[in-house]
Amino acid sequence: MLWVDKHAPRRLDDLDCHEHLTPLFRSLAASDAPPHLLLYGPSGAGKKTRALAYLREVFGEDIDKVRVETFVEKETNAEATVCQSNSHIILSCAEFGLRDKQIVQGVIKSLVEAAPQASIASSFFCTSKQKKRFK
Repeated sequence: MLWVDKHAPRRLDDLDCHEHLTPLFRSLAASDAPPHLLLYGPSGAGKKTRALAYLREVFGEDIDKVRVETFVEKETNAEATVCQSNSHIILSCAEFGLRDKQIVQGVIKSLVEAAPQASIASSFFCTSKQKKRFK
């Protein structure tokens, strides 16, 4: 683990940059159906740190159990490194070059094909016992 990752803020309360966004992320995390997010901005703006803090707010510490896989896009044989847990995936589109759209679509398609239908359905519905926990 890198020193930067080890000492990065882990909760939304710990973030001190762009403080005006923290209440927004907290309200999104508290909703019954947290939305999918796509974050963009300049390098070093805290996108990954804020996203991981948001995910910890929604899913708990389970997001720290990450596995790294290599995805090969079938048509172009382009490779992409995908970090994923049971709750999220991390793609770095900067390494994809001009084929980023095809690779992202291929990764999403392979995830949907690999997941059993029951787990896909359970990821969209939340019961009172599963508050803020999705599979």
